[in-house]
Amino acid sequence: MATRLTRAEQGERNRGLVLAAARRVFLERGYAGATLDAIAEEAGFSKGVVYSQFAGKPDLFLALLERRIAERAEQNRRVCAGLAGLAGLDALLQANARLSEDGGVTQRSMPGMPRCMPRPSTISPRRSQMSWPGPGSRRRTRPARSPS
Repeated sequence: MATRLTRAEQGERNRGLVLAAARRVFLERGYAGATLDAIAEEAGFSKGVVYSQFAGKPDLFLALLERRIAERAEQNRRVCAGLAGLAGLDALLQANARLSEDGGVTQRSMPGMPRCMPRPSTISPRRSQMSWPGPGSRRRTRPARSPS
């Protein structure tokens, strides 16, 4: 008999499935063309499940980006393991040069990534105030205010 997942385990499983689906949809359609409806459908969930895990499309995209940054940081740690100073820097530079010659990790693991990324000029400094409008949109967020 299969064991039931706890609520927390089910949430983590759903989050992983939504992230995997979002990655596929962003790569296929680009950021502007991706919709939460399409991501939910790809994951096999309702849009409500997507919203239970992420605040919206920008939050979902940033979660994917954060995951990729963590993966790359781990790769860099492995390359430099046991090396110090210039030897570590040299190993890191050589590894990254090889990746660039091969089309780069981003291009292999996320082909089409530049096409799927939002325009940097439309990202608000505060995560809760992000706005990545599509072509022709006039919606913009106000810049974050400095604490007084």
